[in-house]
Amino acid sequence: MPVFLGAVSYGIAGLNLQVGFKTDPVGARTLPLIVAAAALICGLVMVVRPDPDLNCPTAGVRVASAVAVVTPVGYSLALKPMGFPIPTAITAVIRSYLIEPRWRFSVLAGLGLAGGLFITFRYGIRLNLVGYPGVF
Repeated sequence: MPVFLGAVSYGIAGLNLQVGFKTDPVGARTLPLIVAAAALICGLVMVVRPDPDLNCPTAGVRVASAVAVVTPVGYSLALKPMGFPIPTAITAVIRSYLIEPRWRFSVLAGLGLAGGLFITFRYGIRLNLVGYPGVF
């Protein structure tokens, strides 16, 4: 049912896109509608013929999935007030821990990723990233 509902909302969003005068044959409006139609068919098949050997995920898997969905939202909200490195490190630590639950490795991976990305984006690509608000 979630796939079906997602496909319907994606299709509605595709229908509401404003298309310019000169566009590609499969452009800003057509491609989302094609994807929505395919997802709608898949969702209907899953509703009509559900898997007979369905194994529901455990509570731990559900919590990990919820954390994986909520983490990017928190990251996007924390990016402006906290700068780039701190939210990136926290997000990378959480995501790394979800993949392999080892705290030491997750913290090292998160710090390394945040530092490496900040240096690469700020000084290599010359993006105007905020390091730490009020510092640089």
